Amino acid sequence: APDCARLGFTTDASKCSGTALKCPWDATKAACKEKPLTSELPILYGDGTVSKEILSGKTPIGVVFDETNKLAIALTNVKKDGTAGSEVMLWSSSYCDTPGLQNCTTTEIPTGTNLTPITCGVDGRLNTNAILASTCNGTTYAATATNNYQPAGCTKDFCKKSKWFLPSIRDLQNIYLQKTQIDASLTLLKSNGATDIGTKHYWSSTEGNTGNAWRFIMRNGIKDGHGKVSNHSYVRPVIYYDVSKTQCKVINCTTCVSGNSAQCSICASGYILQDGLCVSASLPTEPIDGCPLNTTPQICNGQEYCCPAGVSCLSSSGSIRCYMKNPDVGGGLL
Repeated sequence: APDCARLGFTTDASKCSGTALKCPWDATKAACKEKPLTSELPILYGDGTVSKEILSGKTPIGVVFDETNKLAIALTNVKKDGTAGSEVMLWSSSYCDTPGLQNCTTTEIPTGTNLTPITCGVDGRLNTNAILASTCNGTTYAATATNNYQPAGCTKDFCKKSKWFLPSIRDLQNIYLQKTQIDASLTLLKSNGATDIGTKHYWSSTEGNTGNAWRFIMRNGIKDGHGKVSNHSYVRPVIYYDVSKTQCKVINCTTCVSGNSAQCSICASGYILQDGLCVSASLPTEPIDGCPLNTTPQICNGQEYCCPAGVSCLSSSGSIRCYMKNPDVGGGLL
């Protein structure tokens, strides 16, 4: 008698989806449609699809680790130039108290293996924006590397370069709490270049103080404040993937104007709203030398500008803008 394979019963019956026709003399062999391969955690694809199934014809770019906040981790670490790979790097080449970045001390973030929920410095995108906008940190290696990352297979704007960011310490803790599931999902995606998280030290975008930034040790769950100019930690990008909503990109803003990511409607505590931006409430409330309220005068390239706290007119861009002094019309955007 012909064997099962010659009759077309070539699939492991345990992998069948729906009705299966089984081999008469070996019920473990069947002719059927196989179940799709599934991941423990949802997979993020380059067209915005999110599914636990490994979908043919679509390219995975991340693994979802926080469905509530719509966050996914990249399939791989990145190098200093933003390309996929793995190398240790500095958080920054210099250090300062980064303007617009919340300082999170050991009071707000317990050190060691204490894994209580973290509420300080939790927005990795806004943290990364503030780091990139700073001029006093020198070269911001970790934040710049993630901001420059763009995975192969990204076909939508949400995952292009400048959309990925350095995770907050809360993000890294959430990743650690699901590391077994994340690594299992990454293993399924090895053919797409995925690498596991492993036991490495990872930089976060959460600042401790002038000289330190928080990092997370995936080997044992320890969080510690580490010198920004130390060359001992790796970087793994994270992305906000809810393509149906516009993510607010204004620093120190808690709520952006609907449909406008560069216009704030509600500022965080300690900041006040000015022309859609959030400026420090501690700045003088009266005009200084012809500048608008809560800005200070600066001179760049022979022109006079009015800038929010901590912003240089040489680097004014995006959601952090200076005003060109023009007493006749009240100033124009730089």
